[in-house]
Amino acid sequence: MRVLAIWAIWAIRGYQRYLSPHKGFRCAHAAFHGGQSCSGAVITILATSHWTSIAKEISQQFKACKAASLQLQANRSRRKRRRKDDDIDWCDPIAWSCLCWSC
Repeated sequence: MRVLAIWAIWAIRGYQRYLSPHKGFRCAHAAFHGGQSCSGAVITILATSHWTSIAKEISQQFKACKAASLQLQANRSRRKRRRKDDDIDWCDPIAWSCLCWSC
């Protein structure tokens, strides 16, 4: 089983070095929580965990990454909504009259 873990670590390191820098986005877990990315966490799990718990721990890591991704998306959509509200110049009397008449 350790041989499979070594091959997996080798493959993940290749991904981190050659593919990840060119994909154009960052791991959601690392972006939201800081610290290491999912690929780095999986390497740590493979190197330190017992073979019976590896699948469970990797699954938990990916679930945490998905939750972080959903949270980042929610934060992004909230910022977009706020920007639309910021477009109205509340000091402009014309905008006030338009708002009052539309009520």
